[in-house]
Amino acid sequence: MKANPILIIIIIACSNCWGQFIDNSNGDAFTTTPFFNTEFVKSSHLKSIKGTISIKKQNDMFREQKGHYAYYFNEKGQIITIEEIHQFGTKIDTLKQCYGYDTLGHLIYHKTESHGATLSTYYQYNEEGRIILLEKYNESGTSITKGGDKNLLLKEHLEYQKSDSLLVKKKFNNYGLPYSTETFIYSKEGYLLKSNEQLKMVGTSYNKHYSYNEKGLLSSISSFYNDDKDAYEELCFSYDLYGNLYAKHLMSMGQLTKEIQVIYNEKNYLFSYIIYHDLSNGSMELIKFESPIKFQ
Repeated sequence: MKANPILIIIIIACSNCWGQFIDNSNGDAFTTTPFFNTEFVKSSHLKSIKGTISIKKQNDMFREQKGHYAYYFNEKGQIITIEEIHQFGTKIDTLKQCYGYDTLGHLIYHKTESHGATLSTYYQYNEEGRIILLEKYNESGTSITKGGDKNLLLKEHLEYQKSDSLLVKKKFNNYGLPYSTETFIYSKEGYLLKSNEQLKMVGTSYNKHYSYNEKGLLSSISSFYNDDKDAYEELCFSYDLYGNLYAKHLMSMGQLTKEIQVIYNEKNYLFSYIIYHDLSNGSMELIKFESPIKFQ
């Protein structure tokens, strides 16, 4: 697996940056699941951070586009909105994600708005902080945060059984029938080592193996179908000396297909740049972040 030489040069130049802005303990970095370190964000009094977008096609130079990436936080350090505005030809496309939390900090809803439609997921938790009810809706209304008319698309119940090193999660469909059993295996120190999801009615299983580096940081997640010995997908993570995530690589059938590189600002330890590289077509997207806005 080889990273782009241009990206390596940039990262080495900024290798003295640190900050723990990203929480990648579960491998959630740059997914729709909240992945920011709330304690760091709160202590930084960060309200929002916004970046301009430049695109580079294969055998071309970076060209700045209309639009932006923006992250908005509340005073507890929780991400509340991610806004992406992209230019496609003469059209502007907006993708907005909104997050809501209960008093304990549990995520209770995630809403995605795109092309005038809102898809929402709501969560309920047990006393251990595990999700026991998941509901997906198609919503209509003038406010993504308040919502409007809701049409139920999916409803799932979840049950758990816990022992010293095992956690078993059972999922039940709209009709209250079990369709999936997922088993998580932990080390005695508490590290997640393996997971197995068994789909009851089709006989398919999905297996994941988790690896960690010498500092106990998640270094890879390998995914397998059934009893296959070769992973169909692998996520690999790289960190600097201070434990900051600076690279995420996606391997598909043993080939590097996508990578994300992160460069931190050495003064405030927030994002300076994020680089998305799609190796399937050679394109790159560069997000250059401006000075952050902070709570007074």
